[in-house]
Order: sequence, then C-alpha cells, then structure tokens
Amino acid sequence: MTLMHQLITNNIQRYCACGEEIKTKKSTHCVKCLKKQNEKELKERLKKLEQVKAEDCLTKLFVPVLAGFSVLAKFFDGNAKQLIEKYKSEGKEPPWYAYPALEKRWEGLPIAEILDCEIDFIRLKPGSKVIGREELIKFVTEWNQQQKIIYYAKDRTKIVIIDQARFDQWMAEE
Repeated sequence: MTLMHQLITNNIQRYCACGEEIKTKKSTHCVKCLKKQNEKELKERLKKLEQVKAEDCLTKLFVPVLAGFSVLAKFFDGNAKQLIEKYKSEGKEPPWYAYPALEKRWEGLPIAEILDCEIDFIRLKPGSKVIGREELIKFVTEWNQQQKIIYYAKDRTKIVIIDQARFDQWMAEE
C-alpha cells in the first residue's frame, strides 16, 4: 500500500508545501497552489503563441473562461472590436486576450476507426466476424463526401491581444 493510499484511506489530514490543508483526496497540493500551477502553465503556453493585435483580427473568436482549475474557451460570433463593444455595453471589462477561430470543414465519420474501436472493445466469440464491413465503409465514405458542415476551431498557434497593458501585467504576475 502506497503512502498516498494510506493517507487517503485513513483520513489523515494532509498539508500542502505552502501550509494549507489539502482537501481533495487525490491531490498533493491545496486548491490555491493547484490554481497557481495551472495559471503558470497557461502563461508558459501563451508565451509560445504568435500575438495578434485586436485591430488586426477580423476572425471570430474563442474567449477564455475560467472553469474550476481549467481555462476553457467559449465561442464568440464576432471579431475583437465587436467583442470589446459587447463587453462594454454590458458594463464589463473585456478579456485581455482571446483565441482566433479557424473555419474548418467537417470531414465526417471515421467509420473504419469506429468499427475497429468497437470490435476491439467487445469480446468476439471465436469465428465471429463483421458482415458487410467494406460495404458500410464505402457507404459512409460517400455520405461523408456529401456533407457541407462548417465549424469553428480554436487556433492554437495564435492569441489576439485585446488589452496589451492588462495582458502584460497579468503575464508578469507571479
């Protein structure tokens, strides 16, 4: 039995390196330190991205939204200028950065991979086999080619700087 398992099962109080009590059973850090670590990792990722000025960004955006310990990105159907106007009209501070959206075409269902995964997941009786596999793959492949679905994905190579001063201040914070 590992030390961590003993601590969890015996309900022994555990403390983070900062001195705070650890309240989650499977963690080795307190909530405050987990958030700090996640923010540090986010900043390191953002430093590596190409920065685009808000006025130069005409694409739709993904706006960062804090969700527990993670930062998710919520789609915004407008450009940076429209985002700033929306937040100001609601009496809110706009975010200091966002992600540009890429327009992509949906490629359809990866039917061969779906079938392979399903077959790997279940236990086939010896001698059993999928009947009509090639015909199904051909049908779905043709169906996929007829689809005209366009969607937006977060561009993971760039960030749009909406408020340079606030962004720089946040990035400099420890």
